[in-house]
Amino acid sequence: MAERIALIDLGSSCTKWGSYTNGELSMHEGAFVLDEDVCALAISGHGPSLVAIDEQGNILFYSPWYDRDYDEEVAYFEILTGQEWDGQYFLPKLMAFRESNPEDFARIRWVLGEYEYLAYHLTGKASIVLPSEDWQQAFWTSEFIEILNMPEEIFPPFVAPGTYLGETLPQSERPVYEVPKTFGLYASDLQKNQQAKGVEELRVPAGIPVALSGPDFITAIVGTDTMAAGRACLRAGSSYGLNVCSNRAVQIEGAFSKRHLVEGLSTISAVFSAGGNMLAWARETFVPEMPFERFIAELEHVDSRGVRVDVAWGGTRFPDWDPDRISRFSGVRADTTRMELAKAVLLGIEEQVFRAYEVFRGQGIRIDSIRVTGGMDIAWLNAYREERLGVPVISSGGNSAELLGSAKLAMQALGL
Repeated sequence: MAERIALIDLGSSCTKWGSYTNGELSMHEGAFVLDEDVCALAISGHGPSLVAIDEQGNILFYSPWYDRDYDEEVAYFEILTGQEWDGQYFLPKLMAFRESNPEDFARIRWVLGEYEYLAYHLTGKASIVLPSEDWQQAFWTSEFIEILNMPEEIFPPFVAPGTYLGETLPQSERPVYEVPKTFGLYASDLQKNQQAKGVEELRVPAGIPVALSGPDFITAIVGTDTMAAGRACLRAGSSYGLNVCSNRAVQIEGAFSKRHLVEGLSTISAVFSAGGNMLAWARETFVPEMPFERFIAELEHVDSRGVRVDVAWGGTRFPDWDPDRISRFSGVRADTTRMELAKAVLLGIEEQVFRAYEVFRGQGIRIDSIRVTGGMDIAWLNAYREERLGVPVISSGGNSAELLGSAKLAMQALGL
């Protein structure tokens, strides 16, 4: 019988399911059910979203990755440590939670990420995937925990991407699992998609090996084969991110430069707050009666006629991190149509990528090709990107790259 790996990826705005058999990836719809012939389960997802749970697994505090409104905590922490910090990281959020809810903070058993929480529910094993050692500051260090006088026992061990965690427990022995109730930018999308697709009713038998594949940007890099210098991966989903594989560790303001999975290489990343999320807003605002698929298809043939949008969605992230920045329209005339406004939003979203490409190239970073994954991996849009950038832009088949990368990392973890 062929070895089949079941796959689940908890995204920012939807949950993806699939399976991998003999080198072939299949995407699934509906509730997540494991058949008897599944040999393993691989779990991946977005981050860094924080889930603090009690001894039984109930959520005490949840903060999604885009929640960065912790300026006071960040400023205080920077004074204590002398290092720059960001409000989306775990410790400033925990500082705020301890201050506002000290009794609930005292009940925390584990601090987890969102997809690690699901893995904990299934296996009873608590852990956090650390993409590489130089990512640790985004989570915690023993020194930082001591400085903040937080209990070290609530912080689980770090594991590498593609780690075998253990087997699924019998249903009666599993900790509680709750679908995190989010807010703000993705409230309607995440709640509708995750709950409708049955994350809260996972039907997974006992005794199934579980591998933690890692965060979506890592699985996307693996799934798009962005594993050699000069290759770039554009994650074009609810938010956008450009990850470049380089043989040089170049520090660029507003970007991340971290170790790549391949020894001796670096991943240089620019993350953009505006993406499919803002385009969905444009459809709902300008043409709510139009289905999204038709909306995307018709945008190909729309001319924005000089309308421009300096996009921001929950602020901006690259090249300058500004949580208070708002989108600005210009060139709007009395006869500007709603679809022209929508096309201007799309072009503004793409302009973020083009600016990052120029910044990277200006720093001597080689980009020979760009591999696209996510809901905005669309043929006509890829052709536009290729025309603007002058390098090959390669489709990865939509939303499948993260699951494919997850499968490859799981196979490595399980020795398959």
